[in-house]
Amino acid sequence: MGEGEDGGEARSRLYRQATHPPVPTLAGATASAQGPLGPFPHAVGKSGKHWRLRYGEPMNLGKKIRHMRQARGLTTVELARRSRVTTGFISQLEHSHTVPSLQTLRRVATALGVSLTYFLLEESLQPQVVRKRERQIIPLGHDGACVALLSPLPAQHLELALLELPRGAVSWSTTCSPAGQQCHLVWQGTIRADYGDNTYHLDEGDSILWEGTLPYRLENIGTNEARLLIATAPASLWKYAREEASNETATPVQADSLAI
Repeated sequence: MGEGEDGGEARSRLYRQATHPPVPTLAGATASAQGPLGPFPHAVGKSGKHWRLRYGEPMNLGKKIRHMRQARGLTTVELARRSRVTTGFISQLEHSHTVPSLQTLRRVATALGVSLTYFLLEESLQPQVVRKRERQIIPLGHDGACVALLSPLPAQHLELALLELPRGAVSWSTTCSPAGQQCHLVWQGTIRADYGDNTYHLDEGDSILWEGTLPYRLENIGTNEARLLIATAPASLWKYAREEASNETATPVQADSLAI
């Protein structure tokens, strides 16, 4: 632990070292560059000579190590042996009485079979639940088609949506994202998909993956309503769906206000 550092400050330092070296920003602030799992929170708040993470205090490192050790069925003696440290050090670490060097923490992570970033992610980055009644929905055109966002807002790296097409309905995409991919899974119904100069017939259970650089067309050619699950990475579908819907003066609504 560096001079003048408390436990939270030291863990913030480890976090920045484990992702990428800090890069300069305006007003002398520092920000973590792109991490191994994508962009991480930037260090923007300052305490003394050290920067804290934007989303609050870092996670309880000792608690995470103890939980994972117990989940793996390891004793402190066994974990210490595998990590090439003393048993007393593991005990101090689990009770947050010390902060390891990045090299030591990497060995502990390897011994526990997890990535280093598992210990450095903030506890605030927890799973997010989107209830059915809370989905954001955009009506598309006047034929009853609509798209519901299944992933939480604001959109991050991956976006998941449900497209519903009544019999004979068509969904167009006339805008193109600069990069990224979309995967469509036909959950229900029969779909004709036009992408570029090619046409594809998709039955229930079929899926198709394409780049988001070309406009596409989806038509329900079955006798019943069709439903498609759409995954987009990086997230862009909701943005472009709103742009398409704006041409029809449609606005997002809550799921519990629609009878779907």
